[in-house]
Amino acid sequence: MSARIMEFLQRGIAALSDKKILEAKQYFELAIASNKSNGSTLTKVGTIYAQNGSYSEAKTYLTKALEILPNDVTICHNLGLIFSIQGDNEKALKYYDQALKAHPNNIEALINRAAALNELTRYEEAVMTINKVIAINSLVAEAWSNLGIAYRHLGKPEEALEAYNNALEINPHLTNAIYNKGLTLNSLKQFSKALECFEIFTQAQPNNVQGWLYLAVSQEKLNQLIESLNSYDQGLAIDSNFAEAWSNRGNLLGRLCRHQEAIQSYDNAIRLRPEYCAAWVNKGHTLFELNKHLEALICYQKAFLINPDFDYLLGALIHSHMRLCDWSGTASLIKKLLSDIPNGEKLITPFFTLGITDSLALQKKSAEIYLENTKPQEKLPPLILSNKENKKIRIGYLSSDFHTHAVAILTAEIFELHDRNKFEIYGFSSGANINDEMQKRLRTGFDLFIEVESMSDQEIAEKFRSLEIDIAIDLGGFTKGSRTRALSYRAAPIQVSYLGFPGTMGSNYIDYIIGDQTVIPEELKSAYSEKIIYLPNSYQANDSKRKISEKTFLRQEFSLPTDSFVFCCFNNPYKISPHHFSSWMTILENSPNSILWLLEDEIEISRNLCTEAQKAGIDPNRLIFCGRLPPDQYLARYRLADLFLDTHPFNAGTTASDALWAGLPVLTYMGEAFSSRMAGSLLSALNLTELIADSREDYINLAVEFAIHPEKLLPIRNKLASNRAVTPLFDTQLFIKHLESGLSQAFERHRNHLMPIDIKVSQ
Repeated sequence: MSARIMEFLQRGIAALSDKKILEAKQYFELAIASNKSNGSTLTKVGTIYAQNGSYSEAKTYLTKALEILPNDVTICHNLGLIFSIQGDNEKALKYYDQALKAHPNNIEALINRAAALNELTRYEEAVMTINKVIAINSLVAEAWSNLGIAYRHLGKPEEALEAYNNALEINPHLTNAIYNKGLTLNSLKQFSKALECFEIFTQAQPNNVQGWLYLAVSQEKLNQLIESLNSYDQGLAIDSNFAEAWSNRGNLLGRLCRHQEAIQSYDNAIRLRPEYCAAWVNKGHTLFELNKHLEALICYQKAFLINPDFDYLLGALIHSHMRLCDWSGTASLIKKLLSDIPNGEKLITPFFTLGITDSLALQKKSAEIYLENTKPQEKLPPLILSNKENKKIRIGYLSSDFHTHAVAILTAEIFELHDRNKFEIYGFSSGANINDEMQKRLRTGFDLFIEVESMSDQEIAEKFRSLEIDIAIDLGGFTKGSRTRALSYRAAPIQVSYLGFPGTMGSNYIDYIIGDQTVIPEELKSAYSEKIIYLPNSYQANDSKRKISEKTFLRQEFSLPTDSFVFCCFNNPYKISPHHFSSWMTILENSPNSILWLLEDEIEISRNLCTEAQKAGIDPNRLIFCGRLPPDQYLARYRLADLFLDTHPFNAGTTASDALWAGLPVLTYMGEAFSSRMAGSLLSALNLTELIADSREDYINLAVEFAIHPEKLLPIRNKLASNRAVTPLFDTQLFIKHLESGLSQAFERHRNHLMPIDIKVSQ
C-alpha cells in the first residue's frame, strides 16, 4: 500500500475520531480512488468503520471489497462478525460459510459460526462445528465455552459444565465461560458454586447488568437476602428495564417482610410488561400476605387470563376464592384441578390441596409434584449417627411458628416437659424474631433456642449436624415460612413430620409422621410416604396451662339472640367449602330456631356468605359474624355457643381443641385424609365418639336433632366437662410419655442399623 494511500487513511481515521464524519469519508474515498482495483484498500476502510462502530458504512465497503476478492477469508469473516453484532445471524452464517469454503480449517471463522448457530438455537449444528475446532486445536478456550452454551441449551448441563471447566482451565479469565457456567450451576440448583462464578464475573464486568441480576438470584437461593437485594439494586441501577428483575426483587422484599416495597417492585415489572404473568402472580401472593385478599384475587384473575397454565396459579386462584368464600366460577376450576393433578402438572401447592379434596391419592401426588420441582441438587456427605454410649437423645424441633401461632399454642408445654434425663431439646426457629409472650416462653422451654431464619437450607442442615441432632422434627411441612427443605440435605439421622402439615410429605427424606389410629387408620397407611409413629390416643399435643378468661360474656355483646340455638364455627374461612356450606344451610333450614356464628376478618366474607345463604333460601340475618379476640377471651367466647360445627374436607385442628378445652362440643364427620379426620381424633381421645357422624347426611341429621332437642346435647356437654380432666387429650404429661416412647423406638432402630417401620406406642 503506497505512502499516499496510507496518508489518506490516517487522515480519515483522525477525522473519524474527531467525529468529522464527512471529512473522514472524503479521505477514505481519496484512498480508494488512488487504487480502484485494489480490494485491500476497500477492506482497510471497511475494517476502520467497523472498529468505530459504523457498521452500515463498514458493510458497504467490505461488500465492494468482496466483489474484487471473493475468496478473501478476512473480508468474509469480518462481514459475518458485523451481521452477528447487528443480530442478523442468518446473514452472518452465510459469510462464515463463505470464509470456510475458502479456508475450511479457519479456527476463528469456525468459532464464530458456532456462536451464530447457538444464537439461532441450532445447537446440534453448533456442537458439530465446535468439535471441528477442538479436533484442530483443543486448547481454544472460546470453542469450549461455545460448546458449553450449546450443551446447556440441549439440556445436557453436566456436559456443559465439563466444557466450561475445560475453557477456564485454558483461560481462567474468560468471562463468557464464567458467566455461562454460573447459569448452568443455577439451573442445577448448585447455588453456592454459581455464586462464586457470578462474584468473579461482576468483579470483571461491573457494568454488566445480567451478572448482577444472576448474582442476586444465587444469593437469594442461599438465603443471603440483604446481599441479594443489594445485587438487584446494583443491576437495576445500570438498567432499570428488566421486568423479571423487578419481579424477583419483589419476591425478595416479600421474604424480608417489606411487602409494600415488594408491591412497588411488581408494579414496576407490570409497567414494563403489562402481560407479565409472574409479576401479577407474585403481586397477588404479597397482597394475600397483607390480608388484602380481594386485591390478591384480582391479581390472580388477571394472571390467569394471561397464562392459565402458569405454575401453581390455578391452586392459588381457587384458594384465594375460598379465602373470601367467593365460589363464583370455582366449580369448573376445581374439576379441572382434580382431573389434572394425576398427570403430574404443577397446579397447586400441597397445603391448598387439603381444603379442596380429602383424596389421599391426590394429596400425595400434589406433594410429590411440588417436591420434585423444588428439591435442591446439592448434597451433603452421608450422615452417621453418633455411637456414644448412654448419650441423651438430641431432638431438634424446626419451625417458623415459634410465636403466637396455632402450632406453638399446641406444643409449648411439650418442649418444657421432655425428660431432660433422657433428652436434650433444641428449638430451630426459622421465623421472625417477634419476641411476643409466646416466643419468650418457648425460648425458655428449649435447652437451646437457635435462630436460623437468615441461614440457607443447607446451612440449617449443617447446623443440625454440627449439634449432633439425632431426631429432627419438622413442625411446618408445606405451610407458610416453613424450611422443611433443609431436611432434604439429611439434617439428622432420623427425620419426622409433625403437626404443622396434616398430611403426607410425599418425600424420601421424611422417615416418620406422628399420627394415631384415627387420623391414619391401618387400611389407609399405604398412601403415606412416611412410616407412622402411632400414638395410642390422639396425635395432637395440647397445652394444659392454657388460660381461659374469667370474663363472662353475654350473647348480646356479639349480637347473638338469647333464645336461639347457636351453631358456631371459627375455622379459617378457606376451610368452608361450598359443598359443606350447603350442609350448614340444610341444617338451618331444618332447625328454624338456630343461627350460625362465624369468624369474619374481612367484610367480603360476610357479604359472600350472606349472598350464598340467600341463594339457599336462608335468611342472611341467621348468619352472625364476629372478629378476633385475645387468646384467653377467644376461648371464653365459646361458652356462648351450643355446638361447634366442623368443616370438611379440612377439619378444625387447633380450633377444635380450643372449643373442646372451653367446654363446647364439636360435631364432625370424617373422610380419607389426615386433614379430614383431625377432629375425630380429638373426640375419640375424649371418649366422645357420639359426636363423630358416620356421613354427611348423619352430620346434618345430628346437628338438626341437637338444635331441635337441645336437652339431648346437655349430657354430652356434661360428659365433655367431666372427661376433659380425666381422658388423654389434655393430659400433656401422658402425651409426652407416649411421644418420647415412639421417638426412642425410632432412635433404637436407627442405632441398630434397622430401617424405619411403623411404630405402635402402647398405653
